[in-house]
Amino acid sequence: MLPENADDKTVTWSSSDTEVATVGEDGTVTAVKAGEANITARAGGKEAACAVTVCAHSYSGDRCTKCGFPKPVLEDGEIDDDGVLTKYNGNAAKVSIPYGVTSIGSFAFYNCTSLTGVTIPASVTSIGGRAFADCTGLTDVTIPEGVTDIGASAFDKCTSLTEVKIPGSVTDIGRFAFSLCRRLKTVEISDGVKSIGNNAFRGCTSLESVTIPDGVTSIGDYAFSECTSLASVTIPEGVTSIGDGAFSGCKSLESVTIPEGVTEIGQYAFRGCTSLASVVIPASVTEIGRPAFSNCTNLAEVTYLGKEEQWNAIEGINDSGLSGKTITFAP
Repeated sequence: MLPENADDKTVTWSSSDTEVATVGEDGTVTAVKAGEANITARAGGKEAACAVTVCAHSYSGDRCTKCGFPKPVLEDGEIDDDGVLTKYNGNAAKVSIPYGVTSIGSFAFYNCTSLTGVTIPASVTSIGGRAFADCTGLTDVTIPEGVTDIGASAFDKCTSLTEVKIPGSVTDIGRFAFSLCRRLKTVEISDGVKSIGNNAFRGCTSLESVTIPDGVTSIGDYAFSECTSLASVTIPEGVTSIGDGAFSGCKSLESVTIPEGVTEIGQYAFRGCTSLASVVIPASVTEIGRPAFSNCTNLAEVTYLGKEEQWNAIEGINDSGLSGKTITFAP
């Protein structure tokens, strides 16, 4: 900060488009995705701006054809001219993927059992199907802001993975994306995610709680099935459907509130939730699949936020597994 004798050396930084580039308190700019943004510095009533362009790299030879950025190189890795890391052939414990890689291809690290940690750069926008599947030693991975797509089975059977944060740039979590990650205990799903795919977290037996962000509108079939340690789940009001078997076999789940706006509860959605003691069902529900609440042996308190005549009109109510339960209706 100049001049050195300035009375106020406080500088504030901002980005005109944080989906393209972010800027830290110290002025460090981080690329998020291809596009343009203005970075502005403000101090003492004055400001200055700089235009930043984030390139969508395409390579020919050893340089990007658009900006001249050097083509990334990874020892024991194969990177094509589109910047896709197509295959890793090494056996290193930790791998740092170089900046400039735009995508991690399908099966790129498949069955790399020696891999314990991987650093993914901000230039990556997608993680392909089964990219890290069966990496049974993987304990540490950070998915950067800018990734928009996590492919089917991307981290399937990463049995040593204990925590994961899904950034707000991701809109869809692919089917089986983290299934059978049996040591996965903490999942943070950021705002921006719209759908959780079928079987996305199925069989994550160490997962204890999950908060589904407000932007999610659908929870896929068997998305959290057999998460036997899952004791609490927060379902936001934006969700309209809960898929078949979505929480089936969640034996530690004690209570659930289904928000207003949900119209359909799928078949077997809560089947075998043997610790489930109470459930709140909104008046917006028009269909409950068969038998959505079967084998919920501890379920004693069912609250329906509508009238009795509405309850009786719900499609599938007689085969829902709630027959014989005491239903409390809205006053």
